[in-house]
Amino acid sequence: MTKYFVLMRDKSQVGKFAHFDDQPDNFDFEIWTSGLPVSRGPAFRLRTNEEYVSTPSDVLLTRINLFVFSELVRNLLEGTGVHNIEYHPVEVEKHDSGVVLDTYAAANILGHIACLDASTGDIRRSRQTGDIIGLEEFSLEESKIKPTPQMHSEALLFRLNEFPSLVLAHARVKEAFENAGVSGVKFVEPEKFIGV
Repeated sequence: MTKYFVLMRDKSQVGKFAHFDDQPDNFDFEIWTSGLPVSRGPAFRLRTNEEYVSTPSDVLLTRINLFVFSELVRNLLEGTGVHNIEYHPVEVEKHDSGVVLDTYAAANILGHIACLDASTGDIRRSRQTGDIIGLEEFSLEESKIKPTPQMHSEALLFRLNEFPSLVLAHARVKEAFENAGVSGVKFVEPEKFIGV
């Protein structure tokens, strides 16, 4: 039985919920996937895409690799025992009314764990650096998943060290989200993961 899943924004819900195409001026992908604390700056402002509805989902459907969570999601994570997230304010502007919601926060997930089974899956590496630049249908070495100092007792949500753009969630997080009907997110078994 799979214990960890890839946490993804569910793009199939675009149209049912708002989509966000813009990248904030002060967003740096490398910093936000580093697993390290991010210095507090001004709040990000995200505006709903005019081609879609303006109702935001619980996990915002952003084009950029940034998880933005509603208050519901933040409370669920805390209640599940996830403590290794640093939150930064996000303002969500609805394109049709100009209303700005201030109940969302960007999630900086602290801590990387090296647990990729490099003998499995489709792994693409950079010719220059050897770093992984693509990863699909892979397996984890779950025996290597140990909590980092930011995680109080268990590794429930973390970035994959070998490919930090991927976030892995424990089955307990998946169950909590599904029981609460969290929108904008899906959980995929690593062995069935096909890109973002």
